[in-house]
Amino acid sequence: MAEKVVVRWVDDLSGEEVSENEIQTVRFGLDGKDYEIDLGPENAERLRGILGEFAAAARSGRSRRGGRAAKAPVVAPTRRRAEDTSGARAWLKANGYEVADRGRIPQNLIDIWRENKDKPQAPKKEAEKSDELDTSDAAILAWHKDKGYKVPESGKVNGLMRHRYLKEHKLA
Repeated sequence: MAEKVVVRWVDDLSGEEVSENEIQTVRFGLDGKDYEIDLGPENAERLRGILGEFAAAARSGRSRRGGRAAKAPVVAPTRRRAEDTSGARAWLKANGYEVADRGRIPQNLIDIWRENKDKPQAPKKEAEKSDELDTSDAAILAWHKDKGYKVPESGKVNGLMRHRYLKEHKLA
C-alpha cells in the first residue's frame, strides 16, 4: 500500500489554509526573544504595518543571541548613498508619498521605493484621478477602519497606510 502525504499551509493567526506561494514566515523580536509566525499575505501585511509603525519610531538596539551554539558573522549595513536617498525622495514625492525634504526616510518607504523604482511614475491620467480621490489623513484612516485594520490611537497616517490606500485605488 502506498502512503500519500499532503502538505497544507495554514495561517497561524486565522487558521485559514493558504497556498504555498502565498504563505510568509515573518520573524520578529520582542523583549529579547525571537519569534516566527507563518501568515497569509493579509495578516503578514497587517503585522508588518503594526510593527512598522513602532519600528519607525524606535532606536536600533542590539540583538541578543545568547544560548546559541555559533554566532553568524555580523555584516555592517551599507550606508545609503546620497543619490539613492535623493532618488528615493523624488520618486516617493512624485508618487504621492509624504516625505520630508531633509532627514531620514522611514524604512517602509525605502522598501516601497526599492520594490517600485524601476516602474514608471504614475502617468498624468492617473495623477489627475488623485484630484478626485480624497487622500486626506481622515479619509485614509476611515478606509483602514472600514477594512478592519487597526488604526493608531494617535490618528497619524504612516507610509504603509498611505501606500495601501493608494494601491487599493490604483494610484500606487
